[in-house]
Amino acid sequence: MQSVTHAHRKLTVWYDELPKRLASIVTWIDTSPAGNDSYEQRNPNHSVENPYEAREIIILLKEIAGAEAFLNSLLNAIDDDELPIGVICMYADQKRLLLRLLSEQDWAASIRRFIKIDTVDSYQGKQNRIIILSTTRHNNRYEQGYVWSPERVNVSISRAMDRLIIVGAAKMWRDRNQEAPLGRVLKYIETNKDNRNFTIKESVQQRRGNR
Repeated sequence: MQSVTHAHRKLTVWYDELPKRLASIVTWIDTSPAGNDSYEQRNPNHSVENPYEAREIIILLKEIAGAEAFLNSLLNAIDDDELPIGVICMYADQKRLLLRLLSEQDWAASIRRFIKIDTVDSYQGKQNRIIILSTTRHNNRYEQGYVWSPERVNVSISRAMDRLIIVGAAKMWRDRNQEAPLGRVLKYIETNKDNRNFTIKESVQQRRGNR
């Protein structure tokens, strides 16, 4: 976690152009207040997807795409073959869902080529300026599935060069899985929360539902 907060300090000035809820270097977007609506879905092939998380990530990508000053500075700074935005999925079905949803967004046409969406097991040795992690698991049994793996969690949170955004149900990792790898990540963020380096935000979908 500390490696992210110490990386690329010289880029801070134009990262300030991001939407306010992405102002911190590490942000956890908490989906658990949505309750059952944010639960995972198990598919016939026994893989898992989480449509609520996927929609939240599409909203995040749209917010980033809409921050024109930031996006222009980012695209001017990257190499020709660099993908500055990465979305890491703990499950292949979540990857497929996100790819489909993103392909349906008209606003994404101009930036789609700058976004990499892949599974955690395909991310070894790769980095992106911004990483969005889809934890995917949220169920009333508190089953972690693949997310219990320290190696997978380590890879997923260490791929971010400048910004790390974790999208998932904090309740899953706060209530019964505190000692799990992702539970320790959540505890670190909560302990060090300062709205500059680390913060926790509610999902936009939940805020809209409360209006």
